[in-house]
Amino acid sequence: MVQESFRSTSPSFVDRHATEGDGIDVLLLTLDAETFLERSLLSLYAEVPVAHLLVCDGGSKDKTISILKKFPRVELHIRADIRTTGKGVEFLLSRATTEWIVFTDADLSYPKGWYDAMCKYRDKFDAFDSRRIHAYEFYREDPAVSDPNERPLVTTPQMGRRKALANFRVDDDYMWRITDIAVRQTIEKNGYRYGKVTAPFHFHHTTEGVKYTSDPSKVYEKITFEEPKVTVVNPENLRRTLIQVAKAYVKYIDPDLPYVKRIDNLLVLLEREWVLENGPAWLEKYEKAHRSRGARGKLRNVLRETKRLLTELP
Repeated sequence: MVQESFRSTSPSFVDRHATEGDGIDVLLLTLDAETFLERSLLSLYAEVPVAHLLVCDGGSKDKTISILKKFPRVELHIRADIRTTGKGVEFLLSRATTEWIVFTDADLSYPKGWYDAMCKYRDKFDAFDSRRIHAYEFYREDPAVSDPNERPLVTTPQMGRRKALANFRVDDDYMWRITDIAVRQTIEKNGYRYGKVTAPFHFHHTTEGVKYTSDPSKVYEKITFEEPKVTVVNPENLRRTLIQVAKAYVKYIDPDLPYVKRIDNLLVLLEREWVLENGPAWLEKYEKAHRSRGARGKLRNVLRETKRLLTELP
């Protein structure tokens, strides 16, 4: 379904593509994203010449869908059957047609000049991220985003050549998280360049609340503002999510990538037979993790480092 006209009464709506043309497809995954979505899309359309906004929604039950329908050139796919971010990215890539594409999230906004600054790096990289500023009503730059050997912690690179992601494939099973690593791995295996740039930056908005309430199986945390912290509200869902993350690493990711780090506490959640069958290249790291931890990790051992793990999940 493509929505052709913007029906908001917002006086701040600017559609760069309408005045300039030369559009670029933008890919967006949503699930219960109403909190920041309209602010994010107003920023996006003003800054980026959006040819089509390709949306894969996981079955939102808040105002996400009604907000999306206000904007022009939205191709909306409500796909509650798609359970993971990785599969959602694969699906959206199949819908994109422009040479270059932009990935965004429903809680990102863009300062004036972001798109033009990003375009200056097209000759240097085939896919790249911009610097991130966390917006907790105050701003903190995320230094890891500038380090090429650290994860960007965004779903995917924010701009890239579509052909650099040719043959990106995952099953719709474990990759709810770490899609950024799988995408970068695909780009590099296809012989293209991945990079990070620090002149342009974007904002990442976060607020208090529980995410993903439309899908109870994905609810494991809520955010409360004191010194901003994450509280585990469903340890079993957290444990199940961490197992999915561990399986996604083993099934899809090369264990020798320099930006895959500190996952011993995930590996010990898996059974050796599963690792051997689905990712034998990980067996050495798996056995080393067990030797360093003793017996197979229990939930209390995982929760000991929950704060760090949650921080590293995009």
